[in-house]
Formats: sequence, C-alpha cells, structure tokens
Amino acid sequence: MTMKDNVSSASTASKTSAPGPWEASAFAQLREWDPAWAQAAEGVTSNPWKHDVLPRKTVELVCLAVNAACTNLNPEGTRRHIRGALDAGASREEILTVLKMASFLGIHTCSLGAPILLEEAKVANVRPKELAKPATPFATKCA
Repeated sequence: MTMKDNVSSASTASKTSAPGPWEASAFAQLREWDPAWAQAAEGVTSNPWKHDVLPRKTVELVCLAVNAACTNLNPEGTRRHIRGALDAGASREEILTVLKMASFLGIHTCSLGAPILLEEAKVANVRPKELAKPATPFATKCA
C-alpha cells in the first residue's frame, strides 16, 4: 500500500470519526484539497476527543469558550460545541456559565490595550481631548 493509499483510507475512516474541533463539511473540503495535511491536522487536533485526557464534557466546554470568545466569534463552532457539551452531559447552567465567562474576554483587550495606548500617546505627545463630565442619575441623587 502506498502513502497515498494510506492517506485515502485514513481520511475515509475519519469522515465518520468521533467529535472534534472541525466542522465536517469544511474539513471534508480541506481533506479533498490536501489529504496528507488533513490527516496530520486531524491527528493532532482530535487528541482531546480520542484519548480521554480530560472528560469529554470538559473538552467541549473549553472549545465552546474558545469559539464563543470575542477573539474568535465562531457561531458554527459555538453551536457545535454547545451540542457536544449537551451530548456529554453538560447542564444548561454550565453552558451559560462558560458563555458568560467567554463574554468577559473583551475586557482583557481593554486592560492590555489601554495602557499601551496611553504610553504610545505620551511618546507621540498626543493629549486626550478634555470632555465635560456627563451628569449621572446616581451623582444627582447623592448630591
């Protein structure tokens, strides 16, 4: 059997394999374009689903967080991993907690980027424009 035959038979077998990080039709296209790369990529990226290092529910919840995070925003992956987490026994509350945690990753961008912006603005001698402070209902009530 040649290397090409090995790749082809492995690719055919993996089309029906256990859940993983790949959307089936997209991965099928990658497999068609470059079977050797697809086989290697599938082998590396499917380890959490195939080797039980972590419980499947944990793997699905981590993948859900990654797909729902503001740095990724992958609705297809989010749906796929919600279904996977549910199939693995995750509760509604666990999934909701992961989605809430993922939503706060945007704050990280501000906490990292804002100090850099201020530092670079200072170097460039750019000063913030002075704005009038808006009245807030809380400040008015406390006065």
